[in-house]
Amino acid sequence: MDNIKSSEWFLLMVMMIHVIMALFTKVEESFNVQAIHDITFYNFNISQYDHLEFSGVVPRTFIGPICVAMILKPMVFFLRLLDTGKEMMFVFARLILGGAVILSFSNFARSVEKKFGPETGTFLRLIMASQFHFMFYCSRPLPNTFALVLVLWVYQLFFDENYKKAVKIATIAVFLFRFELVLLFGPIFLVPIIERKLKLVDAVITGLITLFFTLAITVPIDSWFWQRIVWPEGEVI
Repeated sequence: MDNIKSSEWFLLMVMMIHVIMALFTKVEESFNVQAIHDITFYNFNISQYDHLEFSGVVPRTFIGPICVAMILKPMVFFLRLLDTGKEMMFVFARLILGGAVILSFSNFARSVEKKFGPETGTFLRLIMASQFHFMFYCSRPLPNTFALVLVLWVYQLFFDENYKKAVKIATIAVFLFRFELVLLFGPIFLVPIIERKLKLVDAVITGLITLFFTLAITVPIDSWFWQRIVWPEGEVI
């Protein structure tokens, strides 16, 4: 805890303030909100899940909600002892997601700090803390928010020049949460390839292997939740 910078604590507090001041959700968040609720309270009783009756326009992956629910579940026991409602449990769910984004951003900022100096890292964190859009949406259970955790991780790996691992995380982000990210990552990865810091063959092989394992995880899990064979992000393409 001692190595956490004061500007990182400030980011975390600003995120928490945004959660408290804007407790309620938008319709775009409804799938992940309900998915987190159902996984937390109904476990494997799929017949109770909301999405089978109100499926939405396109299927979305349950991987993000599962990650949040796994952390939330132990908290539910203690929250019930305090006789709190489900609204408070959802606040904690948003804090978990927001915390993941802040952690990912803080790691990215530290990589920036290593490259450009401590003042740059501090000002980057303070500037982001002042940006309403980032601080408001970093705790919102949207597909973009889950993807943001991985996007910031990719940026961090780029600054650390860990390009192969960056390819892995980028592949997961593209094929699990947002296929449109290929438009962001494509030009970015061209730079180390042109500079010969990353071999094109290595990037392609690493990406294909990661894609295989990503599909091996998302397809069985999401097919069970949706009760049909499905690769959610594949149906959006």
